Amino acid sequence: MNVLPNNILVRMSPADRKQLGKAGLTAAECAEKAAVKNERELQKLIANELLRNGIYYTQSATHKRTTNALGTPDFIFCVKGQYCAVEVKHGNGKVRPEQSFALSEIRLNGGRAEVVHSFQEFASFLKGVQA
Repeated sequence: MNVLPNNILVRMSPADRKQLGKAGLTAAECAEKAAVKNERELQKLIANELLRNGIYYTQSATHKRTTNALGTPDFIFCVKGQYCAVEVKHGNGKVRPEQSFALSEIRLNGGRAEVVHSFQEFASFLKGVQA
């Protein structure tokens, strides 16, 4: 298997890189994949980042059946008076209809809601909220 240099991979379309399988991952994607092996680890990174920023949050339990309403996002927090909700999906994880509905309702009522698949996506969302 030939491995293309990172400077070539970053210039390729995602569709072309996908055809290469693991060899089509950029250096940044490889690093993230190594750092975050599953959704629970990604949630831990997000929780630590919220704590690091002094942001109070509530998090839905992932180890047992939830007592929250169906579709409740994984993280709910408030920044500068803005109600924020984040649903965490790892890799190709899909948002269930009840989760999509909950996120839409939050947005319709003036809140900020996002589905994130990586720590970088979360960091970008948080930076936008804090701006």
